[in-house]
Amino acid sequence: PMPTPAESMSNHPLPTPTRDLDRARADLDQFGFCLLADAMEPRWLAALRTQPKRLRIGIDDAFKKTVREKIAGLGLGLENKLQQPIGALSGGQRQALTMLMSAMDHTDILLLDEPTAALDPKSAEVVMQTAEKIVQAQGLTTVLITHNLRDSLRYGNRLVHMHAGKIEYDLDAAARQQLKMEDLYAWFER
Repeated sequence: PMPTPAESMSNHPLPTPTRDLDRARADLDQFGFCLLADAMEPRWLAALRTQPKRLRIGIDDAFKKTVREKIAGLGLGLENKLQQPIGALSGGQRQALTMLMSAMDHTDILLLDEPTAALDPKSAEVVMQTAEKIVQAQGLTTVLITHNLRDSLRYGNRLVHMHAGKIEYDLDAAARQQLKMEDLYAWFER
């Protein structure tokens, strides 16, 4: 059986930026993962993180085609910017791409913790539409943590309101459908 990253790295020093690509390949072959970020394209590496890895997967043309198609599905034109550093993308583009990467491998639950925080309204809308598209296409259970009251009414089929670490309201789909913004505002007036 393949050791976990913690087990396999417990007696090995962490990689340093000065290690060369051969050392990264050796780590990848021995442990099934690599901590050296520039050993492979970050976009490909992120999509591979939950399966045993081999370096050839990240550079396989069929895999690149699949990733390109999934990125094209975002409708943001990012499939034409695969060689561009992620840091050069807008906040909304980075968030949408991150969301896609987190759902590319098999997953049952998608956790969205304030996915639109610090985004302009247009980018926030793109991110939420992207999330909705991914969730619907893959049938994912999703937990959305948000302070955006409109999003809490617009998305999902259950609403849980917490205050000071305690659940104050837990509404199913039918009860949630009856809510209005004024109702939500009233929750915060107590």
